[in-house]
Amino acid sequence: VETIVVADATHSVNPSTGEDYDKQFLAAALDLLDGLARALGDSFGQLLDTPGCVGGAGAGGAGTGGSGHFFELLRQCCVDEENDVRRAALCVVGDMASHSRAAFGGEGSERAAGLLPVLLENLQATDPSFYACCSNAAWALGELTVAFGEGAVGAQLEPALRRLGVVITHERREEFSPSHLTNLAVAIGRLGIACPQRAAQQSAEVLGLLAEPEEGCFALEDARWAKYLLPKGYGASGGARLVCCRVLGCVSR
Repeated sequence: VETIVVADATHSVNPSTGEDYDKQFLAAALDLLDGLARALGDSFGQLLDTPGCVGGAGAGGAGTGGSGHFFELLRQCCVDEENDVRRAALCVVGDMASHSRAAFGGEGSERAAGLLPVLLENLQATDPSFYACCSNAAWALGELTVAFGEGAVGAQLEPALRRLGVVITHERREEFSPSHLTNLAVAIGRLGIACPQRAAQQSAEVLGLLAEPEEGCFALEDARWAKYLLPKGYGASGGARLVCCRVLGCVSR
């Protein structure tokens, strides 16, 4: 991963000195790291900090190696120009938060917060080719929220909710897969649970639930958000409206 990321950075500055590596190989390497994160669990962090496992030779020849360097490489992969690379990198972020939280180290919340801007950058619905990245970014955001709470997502809460609201109410949402809609809706719900008061303050602006209550609520109901957040006994029909009122603190008419 490091070899290709550094070579790609060099190539962008001086094409005559950089080698054009196959980005599909980079995506495959990230998929392998994702599998290791899930299989090893918290031991994945120990692997990252094993001497010689993760290098430290950045594009400028400097670096400290270890998990800190790994997170910087991962951040760069999350904004790569190739969709497959971003998709795979976002999977790594989500699975590390879900299965390998200890890999974030003692600076877990800080490292998670450092990844938030690149996750938000992938939350867009303007191009169908971005849908997989958008879905993975929403899922990773939800996992980071569960793992680290407001300490990690607090600084980006408002822009995150705004982006999620724009995407899930987008006119092209009918093109989204069920899992895509689910990831978007669950991310909104998890942010609302982690930061209920601030999320409530943003609810009207984010989803337009006060100005256009039906649009926002039906978008969430399409994703069957209710089954993740409602107590047993509540049906999916109309459930999203109730969840919107409870979690985001809005008043639906």
